[in-house]
Amino acid sequence: RVLALDPAYMDEEQGSAWLLLGRMVTRQRGKEAGLRSYLTGLGTLKLHGGFDPLLGEVCVQLIIDLEKVSYYQLATETFYQVLQQADARRHQGLLRRLYGQSAFLLPKEEQRRIERLLEGGRGSAHPGRVLERYWRGEDPTPATILNERLIEHLQRVGYAVKWYPAGLARGFDDRGMIYVRLGKPGGKVSAGVTGIDPKRNYNFLPHEVWFYEQIASDLFFPFVKSQSKRGYVLVDGIEEAIPKPRASNMWRIKLFAETPDFDSRLLFYNKLATSSRVFYDRVQELESLRSKYPPVIYGPYLNGRAVTAMEYFDHKSKIRRRYLTPKAVSEVLSDIRELPVAVRTARFLGEAGGTRLESYLGIRRQELIPEVAGRGS
Repeated sequence: RVLALDPAYMDEEQGSAWLLLGRMVTRQRGKEAGLRSYLTGLGTLKLHGGFDPLLGEVCVQLIIDLEKVSYYQLATETFYQVLQQADARRHQGLLRRLYGQSAFLLPKEEQRRIERLLEGGRGSAHPGRVLERYWRGEDPTPATILNERLIEHLQRVGYAVKWYPAGLARGFDDRGMIYVRLGKPGGKVSAGVTGIDPKRNYNFLPHEVWFYEQIASDLFFPFVKSQSKRGYVLVDGIEEAIPKPRASNMWRIKLFAETPDFDSRLLFYNKLATSSRVFYDRVQELESLRSKYPPVIYGPYLNGRAVTAMEYFDHKSKIRRRYLTPKAVSEVLSDIRELPVAVRTARFLGEAGGTRLESYLGIRRQELIPEVAGRGS
């Protein structure tokens, strides 16, 4: 009834009536019907000279989620409109979410600039337009409407929100952040959570190790699950998945010369050793410590050496990640091929004795059709 009275009705806080209608249609009839409702709303608002950033953002999400390839150009244009027209005050939550989903891709100075603008700092720039300018600059085919790199980013964000959720503004944890930056890992591994002695706090914390050896050899990212809403957190070293020993267990060391911390650590790395040479080397280091420094009753506990050795390995891996990890890895860029363009100019005698200069740009026909010809077309 509201839309019948005013098809362009817009509530300052809740957005357009089309947004609310689309949500109800999606719940009752599914995403396909919801997308049709959202698209109708976008078109109707456009006819009346309006635009709802909240409606536009949901519409882009559904296009990506449903893989509507024929609408990817529309998704690109709509995403730009969202960034252009989102009000820095009324749509601050939306802008913070979109910024958080790409902040780790931006240069440091752009990050600081957007954060200052989002906090209400001085400046004539609009935070959304700064972000829009970044994504336009990342477009591998700027002469076309479609921004392939942006679409890839939105696809990765959708996947990260679905599979690596966290109670953060961006909607995903650090695993999702690495996925959005670098794409799918070459492999994943975990040692599980069952240690050698669960009753004495030798269980392992939930963790994952992601490998990106397609980028650089021995490149991996360790994640440990946080007790907070942050989900899995990127840590300096996978050692953080091994709980610290309790003081109540020290009697086992002092009285019986047991080495529970050492044994737990060795078990942990043995479980990871089959996945990568990195962890196999750590097992060898621990085994050498066991044979070289046998435990002595009432003597210094050899695990101090082992912990130091593993922290050293973690430090080396951290430095390696810092220098070898690119800001982002895109798969769409490999599909973009630069074509040679020929340029010719000609001069003509124009009216009243003037000269008319014409320029001609050309691409050889065989450069455009080899893939089509290869399919027999």
